Amino acid sequence: PLPLALGGFDAGFAIRLRPKDRGGYERLDEETGVASRFGAAAVALYREGLERGLAESDHTAIAKLIEERTGTRLRAGSGGA
Repeated sequence: PLPLALGGFDAGFAIRLRPKDRGGYERLDEETGVASRFGAAAVALYREGLERGLAESDHTAIAKLIEERTGTRLRAGSGGA
């Protein structure tokens, strides 16, 4: 994979390892009764990543899903943010 600075996706943490983090958001929402829009969005993105076969991909590959949804490039040298 390319280094992150060149638009690659390889920080070293597979998407399949995120379920406990996602579960934490969901439990916090339930316990507090206050829904977190950002937590819910993150949960949805990681679920989509798993459904699309990205389980072994680095967690930063979620940026690819965001790029697809928004039509915006998030990578270095893209002229984006």
